[in-house]
Amino acid sequence: MKYTKSFFIFLGIIFLATPSLLLASEKKEEAKTDKKADVKQEGGGEFAKHDALMEQLYSQIFSLEKNIKELLEEKNKTKDDEKVQEIIAEIHKSLKERKEIIRRYNKEYHIVRYQYPQKARAVTTKYKRFEESNVKEFEDKINQELSESYQNIKKKYGN
Repeated sequence: MKYTKSFFIFLGIIFLATPSLLLASEKKEEAKTDKKADVKQEGGGEFAKHDALMEQLYSQIFSLEKNIKELLEEKNKTKDDEKVQEIIAEIHKSLKERKEIIRRYNKEYHIVRYQYPQKARAVTTKYKRFEESNVKEFEDKINQELSESYQNIKKKYGN
């Protein structure tokens, strides 16, 4: 009888432990599928592509601004009217290009912010969205610098 009691106890332990072991293995499987789903949701390399494109566009915007300011200085130093007109045309071309790049940048910014919300906080601190009013202010400032009346006032009364 001793043997049968221990045998039944052993079987009882197995029956009690089996469901918890099965449950644990199911949880591991669910965790693996959740991790795979998270990777697919994050886009893996897709986020990196968007991030790299945003970084590239961000640097292009500031290099164009620097180029425009240098062209303004060159225009103010140049006395040749033909050369001045070429510089003004180049400035307007750069302003158009800058506006298009800002539009693309803001589009990428929104894609990253809303398609990858778990990484959005890091992106929003790394990059800032370009507001339309700030873009317009910069263009107005440049156009003011290009106007002849502004240049005449500046020459006559100083800075």
